Amino acid sequence: MSEELWSRVFEPFDRLGAEISSTPGTGFGLSVSKQLIERMGGKIGFKSSLGEGTTFWVEVPIAHSETTLSN
Repeated sequence: MSEELWSRVFEPFDRLGAEISSTPGTGFGLSVSKQLIERMGGKIGFKSSLGEGTTFWVEVPIAHSETTLSN
């Protein structure tokens, strides 16, 4: 994905590359994912290289329990 598109990745209803793809969709998935992850105190991002591909990453904090479960 080209750098000029990076700022639009998480915008709702923005289907990047829709003009050259016949893949159906609403362009809402990444926007919803970002909102949910951030509400859980996490982060989402990506690394992209034109002609090579894009990799998305997600970080979500883990809550530690005071209770120990036994088998």
